Amino acid sequence: MGGLFRSKDMKYVQLTMATEAAHDTIRSLGKLGKFHVVDIADKENPSKQVIAYKKRANDCAFWEKKLAGFEEQMSAYDIKIRQAEPSEVATGDVLEELKEFLDSREREIVLSISFQTENQRQISEAKEYLHMVSACKNLELVVNVKAEELDRPRGDEEGHDELAAPLLIEMKEGKTRIPIDTSEDGRGAETFRKFICGVIPVEKHSLFQRMLYRISRGNAFVNFAEIPERGLLDPQSGEVVEKAVFYVVCIGQQLHRRIRKMCGIFNATEYPLPTTAQQKAAKIRELENDIKEKTEVAERTKQAVIGLLQRLAMKHDGTSPLRDWQRAVRREAMICETFMKAHFYSNSMTLEGWCPTEELSHLSRTLQQAVEGSGNPWAAVVEDPTNPIREPGSPPSYFPTNQFTGSFQVIVDTYGSPRYHEVNPGLFTIVTFPFLFGVMYGDIGHGSCLTLFSIFLLWNEKKFLKMQKNKELGEIFDMVFDGRYVLILMGLFGLYCGTIYNDCMSKPINAFGSTWTYSETNATYVWDQTVYPYGVDPYWYNTENQLTFFNSLKMKLSVTIGVIHMTFGIMLSLLNHIYFRDYLSIVFEFIPRILFMQCTFGYMIFIIIFKWCHDWTDSPVSPPNLIQTMINMFLSPGKVAPDVELYKGQADIQLIFLIVALVAIPFMLLPKPLINRWRHGQQARAAQYARQQAHHDEDEEKGFLHGHGEEEHGGVHEKKEFAKVVPHSDAHAAGGHGHDGPYSFSDDFIHQAIHTIEFVLGTISNTASYLRLWALSLAHAELAEVFWDKLVIEYGIQYGTAFAVIGFAAWAAATFAVLLSMDVLECFLHALRLHWVEFQNKFYYADGYPFAPFSFAHLD
Repeated sequence: MGGLFRSKDMKYVQLTMATEAAHDTIRSLGKLGKFHVVDIADKENPSKQVIAYKKRANDCAFWEKKLAGFEEQMSAYDIKIRQAEPSEVATGDVLEELKEFLDSREREIVLSISFQTENQRQISEAKEYLHMVSACKNLELVVNVKAEELDRPRGDEEGHDELAAPLLIEMKEGKTRIPIDTSEDGRGAETFRKFICGVIPVEKHSLFQRMLYRISRGNAFVNFAEIPERGLLDPQSGEVVEKAVFYVVCIGQQLHRRIRKMCGIFNATEYPLPTTAQQKAAKIRELENDIKEKTEVAERTKQAVIGLLQRLAMKHDGTSPLRDWQRAVRREAMICETFMKAHFYSNSMTLEGWCPTEELSHLSRTLQQAVEGSGNPWAAVVEDPTNPIREPGSPPSYFPTNQFTGSFQVIVDTYGSPRYHEVNPGLFTIVTFPFLFGVMYGDIGHGSCLTLFSIFLLWNEKKFLKMQKNKELGEIFDMVFDGRYVLILMGLFGLYCGTIYNDCMSKPINAFGSTWTYSETNATYVWDQTVYPYGVDPYWYNTENQLTFFNSLKMKLSVTIGVIHMTFGIMLSLLNHIYFRDYLSIVFEFIPRILFMQCTFGYMIFIIIFKWCHDWTDSPVSPPNLIQTMINMFLSPGKVAPDVELYKGQADIQLIFLIVALVAIPFMLLPKPLINRWRHGQQARAAQYARQQAHHDEDEEKGFLHGHGEEEHGGVHEKKEFAKVVPHSDAHAAGGHGHDGPYSFSDDFIHQAIHTIEFVLGTISNTASYLRLWALSLAHAELAEVFWDKLVIEYGIQYGTAFAVIGFAAWAAATFAVLLSMDVLECFLHALRLHWVEFQNKFYYADGYPFAPFSFAHLD
């Protein structure tokens, strides 16, 4: 847990190195992974080195895209990449060695794939041609049709007369044999009737038929024949398209040309048809042989391509050349991006950035080892340089995490990164987040299921991590696996809270007996005056006032937990104020806030617990309504009716608490802006006096130098520069609170007013927001009860064994889908909201930025 409470201490470091040794030095920085690089390059006038590295970064992107293309080809051929351990593939210039490595392989793979694509296109084309010839080998089937098949196509809106359709009239009159011109140029000697055939997408049948009738005015006839083969690839797109054979009979050469143009519009492919039966049979045999040969060639080509890609994907020793080259190119791209953030001189360069204080010695050793044996000097390391190229600003926040703590830190970082040295909510989230989830999800059975699933993920952690590295996990399962440590605590706390509620899938567990016994005489339950050992007495279930009892219990528990949670957040703000020595905020922010909270809702929790602990059996007054008590505290201060008094002196104490809460509001609002105004006025007067004194000293020195020569002019120049720097440093030190620019009292007052109003109103709304713990817990229990009573009891067991089995299966499915899946996500999101809004807003600014070191770790 070390380093999770506050950020690690950081140092601003300046590294100066020789240009010849820069590449090796930066590579060593990436392997160390503890240096956060700050961009100090001149963006307006970039140096020639920065321009050169920008071009090299573009080259890296080009080669990375090319390697991604090979990976896509591997995915298309279902080649899995399972890398055991990464290895180094380049010893010199990465891009030059990669170009040499890929040249021959790329040429061979590209040629093979291009040949395979063209070969597949020819196979698809030959198959279409074969289906067309097979469907049209008996042309008499085209013209010997029944009269009813020659009616006008449906959907025709023009209403042409049949006298304008001589071809249809002749065919209706019984002319069964019509000489047809099947020559490619449409210039047959026997007749001017033409025959066009080919294939067309099935989805365009009706539109093609209507358009054909309209442009031919009934002088063309079309019929379609279904292609029996499924999964036929389109020769042009290479995708599966459902097609059918079409054949058109038309009259006239001009109409023939118009129809052929129309075929192109409808993506219909026209093929020449042999004229005789012998030619058709020969063409079918030719096409079948051609398809067979080309298929064999395609299979051999495919195997050759697969072999090349497999050797690129995986070697015999378990390494993957593709992954290693991708890793090397990405490293080189990261190195180029780091060079683009540097400041270059003639033969050296400078990097600036942040490094954890405890890693400074390690950083120096790493830089020294980077150039050992090369003859180049190792980089000079300067901590907190007096003359940095760029002002450091606020340090980044660095929290070293492991797989367990990192899962919870992500919950906090998603909202915002902690300010440097601010209290980190991630440490406390490890407990509070799964606990609040358990309060909403409390159930012994469901919590056990969630815990067992989490144990399964942890038991197979190494296996799933390897699959995750190879991108073999699904997107949803990948996210669930990343939260395995959160899930197991959520399951355990759900199980724990389930034992408190004594609820196991809507049924209680009678582990300790009961403190209630049934009296046959009075036909009522009698309490034996003892306290139930643990959790809720099982006899509270299935009673008439079950819902009323659990409503009261869970509602009061929710409010109690919420006030404790928010009070803890206010206490953490005190730790921030003490650490940053912000004593003004302690007096006029923390103290009035904690008093306001405890005098209102803290007092409400007190009377809840007081009422629980008091035995009202023999009391002369009935138990008071706590909500009414709180309302009367504000509406009728100093007055409590005797019949609802909880304790002696209740009216006076409530009046005191109310006065303290009301007085705390102006204490939160007014003192801080007024004191800040006075402080800045004092600082402004001191700065003005310092400037006047500096001008006076400068005039005296000018007079002194005028009489003693120009040899000391350099000393005066240095003092001038110092005078320019000192006020800036003082202002930076005294600015306070992270506000930039000149001080404005109105802005400060409005800022404080917003925070005061937000806290006062938020105290009420945030407390009410914790009632979601009660609402979701009740909803979870009621859903479990409905599923069991309806699916298993009412519609299952009462109707026999068969219905009981079906009902139990339906209950299991509903429980898994709703309570073990949807409800887990719902309770997770509500717990997330309670942390982000209700808890963290009491102390957490979240305006920092994370420590993002230059590191190759995520590439390995």
